[in-house]
Amino acid sequence: MKMNIKINITPLLLTKLNMLSSNYDVEIGGYITGEIKDGEIYLYNLLIPKQTISKASVEIDSQGQLDLRNRYGDEVKKIVCHWHSHNSMGAFFSSIDEEDMKNVMEYRDFFIFIVSSRGEHIIRLYLKNPINFNTDDILLEPYDIELIKLKEEVEELINNQPIYYDKGGEEEDEDDKDDEDDKGDKDDEDDEEDEDENYNDEEEGKSVEYSYY
Repeated sequence: MKMNIKINITPLLLTKLNMLSSNYDVEIGGYITGEIKDGEIYLYNLLIPKQTISKASVEIDSQGQLDLRNRYGDEVKKIVCHWHSHNSMGAFFSSIDEEDMKNVMEYRDFFIFIVSSRGEHIIRLYLKNPINFNTDDILLEPYDIELIKLKEEVEELINNQPIYYDKGGEEEDEDDKDDEDDKGDKDDEDDEEDEDENYNDEEEGKSVEYSYY
């Protein structure tokens, strides 16, 4: 039964893994930062320390670990994954990889391991707490962290806005009301002037009519 557990990865990080596993004829290793957030796993950045590399192996010794801390500082505290490329051998976990993963998991409750070759990736997730569990049935799901941050900022902005209710035009804007009142007064004045003119015309007509008798 396939589980298809999803791990979210930034497009830039995925591009880095594809490039490093496709453009070089040696194995390269590093560590990936990330976190578990809202029940999902997120991978952020690749940290590459000093290492001994060849076409068939990569080794990061204690000096490489020290270099990692000196270069990246507290970012190393966010490491949740070990990654290395397999040159052109294909994406699989070798017997050496299996032994290394076993040794790492003696001191961890959660960790991820990725092997890449020519843009293909195999991922293993280890979990020891609350249950002892591991699987290779993992999907890398690219996501754009900047779009996620923008979405969160806009939603927070919307949620913090005061609520206005549309009264359906029952209440009018005071300025519009004043303009309508002024217009009404002017119309009344025009009507009065028209009545006066009509009255004068009638009176003049009567005078003329009376003059013929």
